[in-house]
Amino acid sequence: MQEPPSKRRRAIVVAAMVLALAAGIAWWAPRFVQRTAPDAPHADGHRAIDQPNGSPTAANGNTHAAASLARPAQAGAPLPPPGTPLAKIYVDLKGRADTGDAAAATRLYRDARRCSEVLATLKSGPAVVSAGLGQDTSGWNELKLTQHEQALAILQDQLANAMADKTMCADLTDEQLELAPLTLQAARLGDSGASNCYVEGTIVMMGNLLDHPELLTQYKQNALLVADAAVRQGNWDMVGQLQAAYAQLYSANVLPQLTGPDLVQSYRYAKLRRLGAGARGIRYFDAELRMAAQDLPAADIHAADMWAQDTYQRYFFGKPGNNRVRSGYVCEDPNS
Repeated sequence: MQEPPSKRRRAIVVAAMVLALAAGIAWWAPRFVQRTAPDAPHADGHRAIDQPNGSPTAANGNTHAAASLARPAQAGAPLPPPGTPLAKIYVDLKGRADTGDAAAATRLYRDARRCSEVLATLKSGPAVVSAGLGQDTSGWNELKLTQHEQALAILQDQLANAMADKTMCADLTDEQLELAPLTLQAARLGDSGASNCYVEGTIVMMGNLLDHPELLTQYKQNALLVADAAVRQGNWDMVGQLQAAYAQLYSANVLPQLTGPDLVQSYRYAKLRRLGAGARGIRYFDAELRMAAQDLPAADIHAADMWAQDTYQRYFFGKPGNNRVRSGYVCEDPNS
């Protein structure tokens, strides 16, 4: 399989281009808004509470379930060579993942996600490129022409990469390409990128919820457990996701609807982010923390500061500094 370039966009970009061309937009510049992940939720979907040892855990006390999500990756047999048709190895990888093989779960999640993108690109990409090439650009200024050419170049690059992966992604069923369960499984076995994607929720909401409403139920039952385990792994993106969710930023997204508003929890995670701020983010995190502290009682602020300090020492000390200064999209392409 040809390794996709680091600038490869997700298949959703193709859909954006379709809409742009259909609306007669003269130019399109694809990009992703990167988000930091909100703070780690817990097993029952409620906020974290302090335990005697100072570590966050599910509000219902289900510490065993939370711990099971963060178990270390298990060694297994060698994985199939990269580029092996996924349909041929799907059952084997799934069986291994079901027995706790973290490497197999990650490989299955990443290959299935890549194939989902590949098949979407192959389905809609040619028509989008054709529409773009046939668009009347007479009278456009140099800037619009440049932006239009750049957008087409990205789409053509996507198509080329998708064609290179066509064989790898052949003969897969819709059920095999249902990403939410595969993402959850990889997250449970310690894949931090899968944890970010699952908790963020877009992969779940893009699933076939009309035929599989259980995917949403599964999300409600597991997202905060996954987030809690990710925080215990020192995942800064998850801290950002939780802080934003409890503050009800991006409130139309699924995670803030799950957590609900909680100003104390939002301050906790804002304080934790400030403790891990890299040099270039300090001013932003200071301002964020001041805003989060508004109208909070002094006792709540003190307790939250103690929790954040303890959590930082337990799970984040010595980890690379947190330099993402925006809370937003964290479900990045694991293959790029």
